Amino acid sequence: MDSLGVKDLKILSELDQNSRQSISSIARNVGLSKQVTTYRLRSLLDNNVINTLLPIIDAQRLGFTYYNLYFQVRQKKEKDFINYLKVQPEVSWLVTSVGKWNILAAVLVKDPTDIHRLLEQLQERFNESIEGKTFQIIIDAVPCEKKYLPRATPINELTPTAYFGKREPYTLDTVDKNILKELNNNVRLSTLKIAEKLLIAPNTVKSRIKSMQTNGLIQRFTIKINPTKLGYEWYYVLLDLESATKEQKRQLTETLKQSPHVVFIANAIGTQNLNVDFHVKNQLQLQELLHTLQDDYSFIKSYEHLLITKEHKCTFLPETMTVA
Repeated sequence: MDSLGVKDLKILSELDQNSRQSISSIARNVGLSKQVTTYRLRSLLDNNVINTLLPIIDAQRLGFTYYNLYFQVRQKKEKDFINYLKVQPEVSWLVTSVGKWNILAAVLVKDPTDIHRLLEQLQERFNESIEGKTFQIIIDAVPCEKKYLPRATPINELTPTAYFGKREPYTLDTVDKNILKELNNNVRLSTLKIAEKLLIAPNTVKSRIKSMQTNGLIQRFTIKINPTKLGYEWYYVLLDLESATKEQKRQLTETLKQSPHVVFIANAIGTQNLNVDFHVKNQLQLQELLHTLQDDYSFIKSYEHLLITKEHKCTFLPETMTVA
């Protein structure tokens, strides 16, 4: 695919804000015909500019907790390790990286013993290939606006919402679960098609989706962009804020939210306790940003950074909930 034009970036922006909106709506907002918009969207998908379209579910409201697992695996077994993790229903996010750790997996479980079981299985299967591992517990996280995408609505008028972290219980019935499963399989599947597949009324589908959105279980319908296709490198940075007070951490988080290079922030329990996703032009730009942060916030004790090379899996819907 040739370099992306302004119209392509606007399509990405529209989908980033709402990936379920109709082609007609996207075309109107972008200023293209429906036919051209459809063609460009297909091209963005075929050329892996868009990794996936998906609903963002606050799984912690369903009683799940996120754990980040970090592995250093010998290169000859890396592909087998990835393929094994990819099909585990507990694994919600999976990437390969360059740095201290070459595989990172986010895992959704209700019971810590499920983590213990998964780690035991990995150790038994790949014992001689695992050279190191560690983990974090993720407390909450917030997306930051991708400021490199042109917005129809000014950024300061958009209200970022936490993707996950609330602990208010949310009860799903079988209909809700089935609707979520269909949306997770194809976020752009129409209300009518979902109703036909589930043998329920379209109005039921529409009202259930609206209720899950209004009550904050469905945080957003969005996309995962491949930043390398837009000329950016994706770094996952782990900050050690051991001595930071709650107020200091809040101030740092607010600064990070305003950065044009930050796209995601997560609070964690572990050796490092703040994880930040950066989209930058190169490592030199990242180092300059991190050095400035350390100068401005002396309580940043240390940091590690991982260059994300490929995203193998991403879902916010616990697959263990939908497995029969």
